[in-house]
Amino acid sequence: MVQAEESRAVEQETLAPYQAAMIPLRTSIEQLTKLDQELKKSAQPERKNDLQAQIDAERKRLQQYRENLADLIGGSEENAFTDVVTEKRTLQDQFSDLLSPLLEAMQEPTNHLRERENLRKNFLAWENREVKAGRVVKRIQTMQKEVKDDDLFARELDDTERLWVGRLAEAQGQSELLALKLEELKKNSPTVWQSITGAMSNFWKNRGLNVLLAIVVGLVGYFSVRKIYLFIKTASPLKKRATGGLISRVSDLVSIALAVLTSIIGILLVFYLREDWLLLTLSAVLIIGAAWAAKSSIPPYMDQIRMILNLGSVREGERVVHLGLPWKVRSLGMYSDFHNPELEGGCLRLPIRDVMPMVSRQSDPKESWFPTQVGDWVLADLEIHAKVIRQTPEHVVLVKLGGSIQTYPTADFLQLKLENLSHGFRLETTVGIDYAHRLHANDDVAQKITDVVESGLINDIGHDSLKCIKVEFYQAGESSLDYRILADFDGSTAARYRYLQRRLQALFLDACNQYGWEIPFPQLTLHQGTNR
Repeated sequence: MVQAEESRAVEQETLAPYQAAMIPLRTSIEQLTKLDQELKKSAQPERKNDLQAQIDAERKRLQQYRENLADLIGGSEENAFTDVVTEKRTLQDQFSDLLSPLLEAMQEPTNHLRERENLRKNFLAWENREVKAGRVVKRIQTMQKEVKDDDLFARELDDTERLWVGRLAEAQGQSELLALKLEELKKNSPTVWQSITGAMSNFWKNRGLNVLLAIVVGLVGYFSVRKIYLFIKTASPLKKRATGGLISRVSDLVSIALAVLTSIIGILLVFYLREDWLLLTLSAVLIIGAAWAAKSSIPPYMDQIRMILNLGSVREGERVVHLGLPWKVRSLGMYSDFHNPELEGGCLRLPIRDVMPMVSRQSDPKESWFPTQVGDWVLADLEIHAKVIRQTPEHVVLVKLGGSIQTYPTADFLQLKLENLSHGFRLETTVGIDYAHRLHANDDVAQKITDVVESGLINDIGHDSLKCIKVEFYQAGESSLDYRILADFDGSTAARYRYLQRRLQALFLDACNQYGWEIPFPQLTLHQGTNR
């Protein structure tokens, strides 16, 4: 018994919204029946016309009440049967139709919010009409109480009352119906988190697989075209002749463009076969936008394109100066590779816009790329004797005898007066003997000095490290007979450069001691004048 009562209570609660919607409908039917009866009894033409107008208005309201009840019963499913498909004819309509899936997808997350806002606005409007209609009905009822003797005015008030009572009933019915719809929409509306998670879930369920397939097909299409092109290029008999040439570069660009085009067609084809109009529309919009942007952005880059095609002022395989250093142009592209084989880390990757102002030239095979190598001994500015232990595009590091380190920016290092000693070097020194030995100055003095110096150097550094030794008469000085000692050394003795300079003087002194030669010193001679 209790369960039966609970079941009836649930049914009554379920039917309550529809029963409320039936109230204005029944009232309208009763009012329409009453007006029909009055129309049949009335004999005055003017009165009949007035009643007929009221009947027509009441029929429209009755139709509206029935439609409201049908909407309430149909609920959200009603929209599926009320949409009207119109044919798109104009170009603007066709373009709007193309973008409609994208716009609908953007509006979909906020559909329930906009629907609720529209219902709320309509509810407030009908509620305002209900209040105003109620005021008019109360005003008419007050006037009817005061009218006693004027039958015509009383009938007009009755007619006006029926009109406004109908409007009041219509406003009340619409307000109640919209209130019920608002309440139902609030109950069924998802939360913000549910909307976000639902949108993400729907995307991966409906479009995640399509996106994955499109990416796979696009990558397969791109790399397949590139592999086929590389195979054809490798197997071509013109491979060696065309490498790095104009035809090769043009074919490379064409193959890249064809690979990209194949990838795009594959992606669009996946969306089309999967009937994913949203992603197809979005892809089409992106492609059209990219093409439109390329129309105005490509012409300013024509000079860069010519440079990439190896038709500009910089050519592959030639020599170019950048940051004060020579570089070999290994390859030209959106990012160009420069290489200096003599530098540690001697590879630069420059954007094509930085290459545009440069000018290259052909390089001789014997032309060096840097004046030194790591391990070379140098004499910088005729004073600094040191070994190169590191040279990079940024710095050159030298170590002096004793271990002190000296670092130069590479461009500044090239500005020094450099003498590379590791490939061999010559030492020169000037010595002198007293004029007392002038009788033998042109005979055996030079040879004796040569023998003593050569013997001493061979004992110090070995025969292979001494390339040549020569002593020759240089000049008759103010207080001495001067000789010049010239000694050529192998690069292996570069570390002993300063020692060998001093050693030449020491060996000359040994020769003087051995042969009893006097070493002169500057003399000042005074002459006495004659008195007359």
